[in-house]
Amino acid sequence: MKKIAYVAVTCVLLSACGQARQPMAPAPEPVTRQAPAPSHPAHAHAEWKGKWVGVEGMFLIITPTSPGNYDLEMKSDLDTHVRVKGVDSGSVIAFQRNGQRFTLRPSNGSQTGLKWLDGEKNCLMVQKGEGYCR
Repeated sequence: MKKIAYVAVTCVLLSACGQARQPMAPAPEPVTRQAPAPSHPAHAHAEWKGKWVGVEGMFLIITPTSPGNYDLEMKSDLDTHVRVKGVDSGSVIAFQRNGQRFTLRPSNGSQTGLKWLDGEKNCLMVQKGEGYCR
């Protein structure tokens, strides 16, 4: 009887040695969570970025800088070419030029009062007679 038990144990051990090892399952990928999008964009008027063209060589170039701030390069008439800082202020960009406060706001060509821009749809306006379109 001892002999049968010895043979049985030996068979079990030998059969276990002959089994192929199963590869281990790969470790699960670490879960990475994206930061939630900010509830307010860094620049309320980021879509205004770039060059806008007025009449008679007038232009406006808007460059977003730090959140809520812009560099504005303007040739607002034949003699004035300035660079000023602008800031988000609700639906407009506020800035100071020559000691006066102005705002840059959406408009169309006819609202600018410039007949050469009449019919334009995508414009920005500072005041009557000063507008820029794309």
